[in-house]
Amino acid sequence: MPVASNDEIELDAPHTRCSCDECIQKVLQILRLGCISLLDCILDILNPSRSDFMVYQKLFLANPFGKLTQILDLIFENDYGRAHLLHWMEPHTIDLLCMKISDEMDDVKRLLGGTLSSITPESLRAWDVNTFIGSVINERAPITDCILQIAVQMNFQFIQVDSSKACNVIITQLVKEHSQLSVYFATPFTLFLWTNGASSQIIEALYKCGLCMSFSSLTKLINNLVTQSLEWASCIAHGPHIMCYDNIKYQHLNLCGTMSLYTCKGTVWNICHSV
Repeated sequence: MPVASNDEIELDAPHTRCSCDECIQKVLQILRLGCISLLDCILDILNPSRSDFMVYQKLFLANPFGKLTQILDLIFENDYGRAHLLHWMEPHTIDLLCMKISDEMDDVKRLLGGTLSSITPESLRAWDVNTFIGSVINERAPITDCILQIAVQMNFQFIQVDSSKACNVIITQLVKEHSQLSVYFATPFTLFLWTNGASSQIIEALYKCGLCMSFSSLTKLINNLVTQSLEWASCIAHGPHIMCYDNIKYQHLNLCGTMSLYTCKGTVWNICHSV
């Protein structure tokens, strides 16, 4: 390696101040004279085996929003640099996304978790897939939601499709696979199917898909809701209240076995607060 004399490099005395550009030019001149590229210099400094450069390594990598981030931003702004960065990121992207999505699903599972006893008539009346579940997903699972939004988007730009509700349902379906305690979508949807005459076989099939609770859990839930409703009516009956009734008649199709059609009649009693 050729050794440059003091006259060739013309370094200033240590006490002499010079501009940043002048310092950079002098450093580059030294590297050229030593036949060392700038990247080789950086690689050697950042090499973990070089303990003599440990101070520089700590300073260079300590601040996640420091000079290293600025260097990556400048490289990404260049067309060639962006291509190199994206090529380097590709094998690491899947691992990073899996880690992020796993963390998001843990958060959503925790916030949407509950038991049958936590489902009340009041919570069912206030339930809405977009306001209740959507707010949790938008705040706690933005990356998962963004990936699903892109997956369901159509290629036709002139067709505007609101896919937020479908993505919310898909995420809750996935969360239920993480934990059977995630009941805040499965419960209202199961009650919707049951009140509209869905058979136990349909409910069990959708339960296997993660969209519903099992039929046995449904019967327990109905008993819990009935108990809570009776307790609520009992409390109202001890104070000022109004009672009215309505005669009803409806038909029920038995989908188990004989496919029989039943006609049911009865009287529904309603009780409410007296204002």
